[in-house]
Amino acid sequence: MQQAPSGRDITSAHKYGRIINLFGSEETPSDRPLEAQRYLLRKLDDFHPDHDYLCYAGGDPVLPMLVGMVLAELGFTHVRFLKWNRIRDAMGQRFSGAYQPITIPIIEELEVA
Repeated sequence: MQQAPSGRDITSAHKYGRIINLFGSEETPSDRPLEAQRYLLRKLDDFHPDHDYLCYAGGDPVLPMLVGMVLAELGFTHVRFLKWNRIRDAMGQRFSGAYQPITIPIIEELEVA
């Protein structure tokens, strides 16, 4: 979604395809959310949820929500997302990690129970 901050290792995400950054690492889309949503509508026009993945490697924490809102507006019913999974040793200490794919449904209407 956004260019990864310097030093962030996104190597494991590359096996799922070419990385396309929607925003630079210094940009803050949440400062102008309507403009960002219009921009995302154009950029995500050729996004295909069965072939493409979204990946959040840091940056503006509001960006994933903006992207989700735009994908819902475009009528998508699901999105494939690369989730960072921490890998821990036998003592529970984190020593590594990797991106792993998950599918997230996008609900059109939520019924209140």
